Amino acid sequence: MIVLQNRIANLFMKKICLSLLALVFGLSWAQDKKDDHAFKVMKQLEIFNEAITELDQYYVDTLDVEKKLTEAIHYVMSSVDPYTEYYPESDSHVLKEMRTGKYAGIGSPIYYRPDLKRCVFNSPYFNMPAGKAGLRTGDIVLRIDSLDMTLKDGEDSQDFLSRVTDHLRGEAGSSFQLYVKRPFVKDSLLTFTLTRQMIVQPSVPFTYMTADSIGYIRLQSFIENTTAEFKRAFMALKQQGMKQLVIDLSQNGGGLMDEAVNLVGLFVPRGTKVVETKSKMTWIDEVSLTSEQPIDTQIPIAVMVDGATASAAEITSGALQDYDRAVIIGDRTYGKGLVQTTRQLPYNTSVKLTVSRYIIPSGRCVQAYKYENGRPVYQADSLAKTFYTQNGRPVKDGGGIMPDIVVLDTLVSNVAAAIDGSLPFSDFCVRYRNTHDRIAPAKDFRLTEEEYESFKTFMLESDFKFQSNSNRILDLLKEAAKREDKTDFETSAEFKAIQEIFKPNLELDLIKNKAVLKELLEMRIIAMYYDSKGVFEYFESKDKAFQSALGVLRDSKTYHEILSGKKK
Repeated sequence: MIVLQNRIANLFMKKICLSLLALVFGLSWAQDKKDDHAFKVMKQLEIFNEAITELDQYYVDTLDVEKKLTEAIHYVMSSVDPYTEYYPESDSHVLKEMRTGKYAGIGSPIYYRPDLKRCVFNSPYFNMPAGKAGLRTGDIVLRIDSLDMTLKDGEDSQDFLSRVTDHLRGEAGSSFQLYVKRPFVKDSLLTFTLTRQMIVQPSVPFTYMTADSIGYIRLQSFIENTTAEFKRAFMALKQQGMKQLVIDLSQNGGGLMDEAVNLVGLFVPRGTKVVETKSKMTWIDEVSLTSEQPIDTQIPIAVMVDGATASAAEITSGALQDYDRAVIIGDRTYGKGLVQTTRQLPYNTSVKLTVSRYIIPSGRCVQAYKYENGRPVYQADSLAKTFYTQNGRPVKDGGGIMPDIVVLDTLVSNVAAAIDGSLPFSDFCVRYRNTHDRIAPAKDFRLTEEEYESFKTFMLESDFKFQSNSNRILDLLKEAAKREDKTDFETSAEFKAIQEIFKPNLELDLIKNKAVLKELLEMRIIAMYYDSKGVFEYFESKDKAFQSALGVLRDSKTYHEILSGKKK
């Protein structure tokens, strides 16, 4: 009986492994075993299956085989590229939300606070149930109906976060009681009655018009109906008298390729090629042409991009550049030139699999040369191939879209970035929001000197710690000296002098980085009162890329010289 059970288990595990990994390596079950590649893969799958069986049967402790195999699948997928991912049944909703931007809930991200062992709301959407009810960033989830929402003994924090998220979501139209604690407020236990609804993440969170009729459209994603949403925003601005347009694709990580094609189609003639895909399986290659009549082929356009502009956003900016239809402004884009498709696996699991590369109209692929630590590495300019736009302007591959006008963001020091991302920084902003009912209009809001001093005190009294790269190198140097038996190195006057130079000094860092930290605080606080549009209104005059976009659109001669290739 045991032998039979083992055989059944072996066949079961083998079927799952073969089904999954065959997708990764592009195998067909009908392939001839004499094929060298197929034989090598099948050989390794058989070894893997037997190794797991032996581990499960004979390991000294009982293993959670499902968890171990899931981890193994995740590892295989992540080792291929950053975009190939496995989705177990419990995460099947994630892919749908990525594609549609929709789910049923109350409309607010949450995150786990280890110091509280509870989940906390983060930036509730203003026009969704959470925001409308008055929930704020920093509100701590205590109970949902009668269920206490605290971390259980032995529960993984990620599993806990998923559990709380699942309780906040549910059927659209269903209601529940939410109990929260509001930090820095006396008698802060609050109760909300919330009704879930379909939450739709807008692709266009807001638009803007300058006094001289330059329209601005912020586009933050490419999901279902992005083009229709963008078109409505465009037409509304046209009715207000828009004469020129800025499309902001900065921080846009992309999404659906078809939506990128459709969006480009708003500004180029019908039947124009926007992108083609190429893979090792030629039968899935395709060429994507615009299919609808454009809404405006003449309006001057500037497109803002940065290092986080990726995928479908790069198709959009790259195609508009290749057809000399827009001036691209900002920093080099991310460099994601890979196309993914979703493949269903057994038991309601799935894999998002990279199947091809995309090529934009000039013939270039924007894919980065390689990745290191999750970040793209670009081909050296001297090694990159040269292609040409419709007007004969030279453009290169090697990774990402290089803007026509390069505008680099102001560099933020490592310590300032660490402070900005810390819990004490967030807590100070939450305290400010919860102790000030209102603030000045977004464009006029500024922290006073006394308020910044209060922030300094708050940080110094917190448990914030920062280890600079210099200190990490010193620690490595000490370890190397110990291994090499240089016992007097750490106590030497020379080493102590170097240590003193790089000794952490938070108070000094808060003084030296005052200007940038004050700006970061103001933007974070403004977002709590006025959402992303308020942040834009505050930062508009300081945003170098936006000001550059306005400048080139206001200078018709320069705009046309850039697109014609006459301006060097």
